[in-house]
Amino acid sequence: MITPEQIAFYKRTYSKNKFTTEILGQFLQNDGALFTGIENCVIDGPGERDNLYFGID
Repeated sequence: MITPEQIAFYKRTYSKNKFTTEILGQFLQNDGALFTGIENCVIDGPGERDNLYFGID
């Protein structure tokens, strides 16, 4: 529906994520997420830890 010239224009002007979703029609995992990799920070048992940081909302 759009010309190769338009695709090239959008590729130059859009961010990589926006180009991928808006022009190529691909959905990205965690697109727009504020925090990523949270599952790597979760601990579920005792063990040695040098520093622990907590946040409460």
